[in-house]
Amino acid sequence: LFTIVLWSVILISLSLVMGFVAVEHRNQTCEKILVEIDYSEGCFFVEPEDVKVMIRNDGIELLGKPISAIDFQMLESLIATNPHIENVQVYSLISGDLKIKISQRTPLLRVMPLSMGGFYLDENGGQMKLSGKYTARVTLANGYIEHDMMNDLFLLATFVNNNKFWRSQVQQIYEDSAQHIL
Repeated sequence: LFTIVLWSVILISLSLVMGFVAVEHRNQTCEKILVEIDYSEGCFFVEPEDVKVMIRNDGIELLGKPISAIDFQMLESLIATNPHIENVQVYSLISGDLKIKISQRTPLLRVMPLSMGGFYLDENGGQMKLSGKYTARVTLANGYIEHDMMNDLFLLATFVNNNKFWRSQVQQIYEDSAQHIL
């Protein structure tokens, strides 16, 4: 009987404490915005200040706002509109800080065709805009490149990038007017 009463008291006390913490956390205001960007792939397309400016430019004021009034999914969607961001997570810390974790897309190949503007192909084959802030040190593809050649260029760049020997030998891929890759 003593054990049952003891466990009951412990569970009730734990429930009360957890409820109190949840209420306090909901009433807590956003004190600071912490932006953490993964630079492990050596890409510097996005900086923490860029993310804060993006939020401010959309008319969203977070500092001093209750944590419960912040729409985390809307913030994630807004930040994910940046073409250089692959993944974003927004959450609050117990201290009242808002944490934004970002991973960037990794470029594999810089494409500079004669017929259109330049762009990157990322490691998944998707197109990325060029950045005015940062230029990735990746293989360059240029010449008479047509849109229907992107898959072949992506496969070639993936092979070159995944092979240590070829990665050290190939710096540029050129496609001539007869669609021969040199």
